[in-house]
Amino acid sequence: MDFLEKIRRTQDVLPKNYQYNLEVVPTQIEHLVNYRNKTVQDILQPISPESRKVLSLKHIEIIEFLQGLTPPTPIISIAIKNNYRDEYQIKITIPYEISSNQSYLNHIMELIKHNTNINIVSGYYQIKLPNKPKPTKFDEYYHFFGTPKLLEEMDGNVIELSPNSFCRVNYHISKHLYHKVYQMIKQITNNFSTNHNLVCFGRDTSFPIEYYHTHFKEIFGITHCPLVYKDIKPKDNLVLTFTKKPEYIKNFQAYFNNNPNTQPYFILVTAGRNGLATNLMKYLTKHPQVTDIVYIACGRESLRKNIEENQDMIVKSVILMDEFPNTNSNNSIVHFQKEFISSMN
Repeated sequence: MDFLEKIRRTQDVLPKNYQYNLEVVPTQIEHLVNYRNKTVQDILQPISPESRKVLSLKHIEIIEFLQGLTPPTPIISIAIKNNYRDEYQIKITIPYEISSNQSYLNHIMELIKHNTNINIVSGYYQIKLPNKPKPTKFDEYYHFFGTPKLLEEMDGNVIELSPNSFCRVNYHISKHLYHKVYQMIKQITNNFSTNHNLVCFGRDTSFPIEYYHTHFKEIFGITHCPLVYKDIKPKDNLVLTFTKKPEYIKNFQAYFNNNPNTQPYFILVTAGRNGLATNLMKYLTKHPQVTDIVYIACGRESLRKNIEENQDMIVKSVILMDEFPNTNSNNSIVHFQKEFISSMN
């Protein structure tokens, strides 16, 4: 789907009476194809035509190198992640029978490095047990090569990534997305001069904490992803909570109860493809101390659902970006604001 059609479809989900700013940020032509810096691929599975349009060419080269080894490699699947410095983190899934063969694991890393000319800085493996399904991203994985974490940078802010931990898939566009969000929040808070506490939640919490911990008095970070939770770096003004998705509201209420009832809150959330649960969207938009929500979405229909579920805030501004060219998804950065505040501006 081209970007113009994505814009049209996103406009269709916005409120019919939407009358505020709609900013469209086009993707640079050089980042429309073969842009993904995160790949997961079964070795015995051919790379699909759709994937060949979006996967990094270097990722395709790594996969095809492993697929072409003689004798065939016992590696079952590979997860590849690279950062802005073209440093690579590799995670392989291997059968139990070779899991104790450290020399083979190191040999594979060196083979990949030598034959594809990439800089592998971090290597992990997961084990598929006999007569069991492949491990999931939440199952145990083991570090065996290089450093434990891959460093990623946006606007000078650095986070540490473990395998399977959330990261953006198009670095070249993602850095503009984070910067646009930063500019939006800076404007809403009058250059961070308001007395809001920041609440950021979901899987994408590491970068928001790095961006904003020096700009807000306190940050409440809450995530349901154990991988993200382990990767977040501690801050003096960070209250960090790990929870299950159904218990978000309970944790929000506990945090709000520990603060004065005059304390305003600013919410920053990456809602993901499925958006926010109905009860959570209604809870946050109705809460009297939540004045603003910046909501980053990649699913249009889930955004439509959450907009329709909101009865207490107005959509004040929207930025459209395309982090996912040659797919059906795009980014919508939506500012929800309490009506009484909006009427004062």
